[in-house]
Formats: sequence, C-alpha cells, structure tokens
Amino acid sequence: MLSQVLGGFQLGTILRLRSGEPLTIVSGLGTLNSRLRSSNATNAFNNTVDLVGISLDQLRAALGPRTLNGRIYYIDPAMLTSFANPAPGTLGSLPHGALTGPSFFRADFSALKRTRLTEHQNIEFRAEFFNIFNTVNFENPNLNINDPNFGVVSAIRGEPRVIQFALRYNF
Repeated sequence: MLSQVLGGFQLGTILRLRSGEPLTIVSGLGTLNSRLRSSNATNAFNNTVDLVGISLDQLRAALGPRTLNGRIYYIDPAMLTSFANPAPGTLGSLPHGALTGPSFFRADFSALKRTRLTEHQNIEFRAEFFNIFNTVNFENPNLNINDPNFGVVSAIRGEPRVIQFALRYNF
C-alpha cells in the first residue's frame, strides 16, 4: 500500500538555451550601387552604418532590453548619435553580424504519478508546465537608424507560461 502512494512518479524537463542571432545595424539607404546592399534589399543585406565616437566593444556592452517611455528597447535610442549614414558610394564601418541579439531561454517541466489499480489497470495523473519560469524572450529589434522605431522590440518569441493537467485511465 505504501509503495502505491510513494511510488510511480516520473519527472521530466526540457531546457532550451540559445544565444542571440547576429545583428547588423543598417542605414536603410542605398549608398552603394550594389544589388545586395541597396535600399530595396532586406535588412540582412542592407548597408551597414558608420560608428561615431564609440568602439564596437562599448556598443556591445550597451545592448540589452530596457523599458523607456512604455516601449521595450534593445538598443537605447540615446545611442542613435553613435551611428551615421555612410557617405554615398561607400560601405558603413560597422561589420555585418558584429552584434548579438536577445538570447532565448525556456524551461518545460512535467510530473506524472501512476497508481496501479489492478494487474492490468492504472490511473495516471499528469501535470505539465510549459515555460515554467514564464521567461519573456524578445525578438530582434528594429535595426534601421533612419526608422523612428530604431532599437524597438515589437514582438516576443514563444508563449507565456502554460499549465495543463490530465487524468488518464489505462486498461
């Protein structure tokens, strides 16, 4: 009888950790006559910006989520003065993919209790917790310095915490 009460438990967990994706701050302007670096290309191939009065290491140290004026920023809008549009016919000095976007963390957990009723019958009670710590994971921010939403994070990755319970009769 004691083994029925204390036994039959199973625990499970899944951890997902990812570093951020490479980010490139862009000008959004076609300053170089190139198909892959023109203003109508996607941001991944758009022309990078020039850094002004700040080193790449200082820029990397300043990245991170923060709330200003009710909006979530990954790049502080006050840093906008640290970037400049490249001169016509030139590439920006900031390399492609030199920065790292927001990282991702999610932990899922499950607990199952199986109670044997007869030799061929049992009842299972299961509790599952998805994103158990309710961690918010941010999408990449707007990276165009000529956009009024520069640095703004407008979406999240994944879902909020979800908890579900199940009872199952096996025969």
